[in-house]
Amino acid sequence: MPLPTEKPLKIYNASAGSGKTYTLVQEYLRIILHDKDALKFRSILAMTFTNKAANEMKNRVLEALIDLKTPKQLKTERQLEFLIETAQNLKLDPQLIEERAHHILNKILHNYSSFSVMTIDKFTHKIIRTFAKDLGVSIDFDVELDVKSLRRNVTDLLFDNIGRNKELTALMQRYAFDNLKDDKSWNFANQLFEFSDLIFKEDAIKSIGLLKKLTEKDFSDIKNEIIKKNSIIENKIKTMGIEARDLIKSKGLVADDFQGKSKGIVSYFERIASWKITFPKNKKTLASDSLIKYVKNDMWGHKESPNKATADSIGDLLANYFYQIETAFENDYAQLKLNQEILKNIN
Repeated sequence: MPLPTEKPLKIYNASAGSGKTYTLVQEYLRIILHDKDALKFRSILAMTFTNKAANEMKNRVLEALIDLKTPKQLKTERQLEFLIETAQNLKLDPQLIEERAHHILNKILHNYSSFSVMTIDKFTHKIIRTFAKDLGVSIDFDVELDVKSLRRNVTDLLFDNIGRNKELTALMQRYAFDNLKDDKSWNFANQLFEFSDLIFKEDAIKSIGLLKKLTEKDFSDIKNEIIKKNSIIENKIKTMGIEARDLIKSKGLVADDFQGKSKGIVSYFERIASWKITFPKNKKTLASDSLIKYVKNDMWGHKESPNKATADSIGDLLANYFYQIETAFENDYAQLKLNQEILKNIN
């Protein structure tokens, strides 16, 4: 029973990463260390939402007891500080804490099944199994969650609200238009269904919690900012390609006037200028090995071209454009591709 001065219910309201688990562990330690009975933990039930959180809390309690029960002369500086801090929080003598921690840890390890830190659903499962006969349920029943059906129902429910919910309708329309821009089907029901699988992954809970704090305007602002950054990167690289292409044209030169002909420097700048960017696998450049060799060795005009001298005369300028573009790809293209992937999932 709680002490007379205690409130029967304590609520800790805190955001992620603010130390809730530490506070709960301290509260758990307060209860078991204040009691002379080393088996007090058997009458305590601690429940969490996820298996990860339950395991973390169990580990924290055990680690805390190990730190506290370690003899004073063998304690590390961190363990000593933790003992002093715990003694102050619990208003107990440090030596008494050491002794009780030792006995409690020993009892927990020998009665681990009674160390009840579990998820809410596991607790419910345990209650049903205990009263299985009274409920008319087989003693060896098992609980299965048909996640796929649940995901399908949630997806269908979302589509049913199109036309009824103004914000949802606008969001779905934007997503459909973006799909069409990417040459995908406007009907994205299957995409949404596949994406819903992420919601049921335990590791996604924290991220989903953070995303829930964002408004529709926040997402719109983020999307516009990413589009703006992409446009700056693209225009910077594209402009250099256009300038190099126009320089070649101004001299009356064509692809056949250069080394590599149709696969040479003219084709390279044309692809940049028209923004037809697809890197070969495991490469961060559009340039072939042959083209890189031509530029590196200052080989410009084709020996059979009547305009070889003209092509050679602008070689330094073309090399400058080439290296600027390659540097931009090295520094910025990875960010550009990342932004494009992000945009696929923002509407």
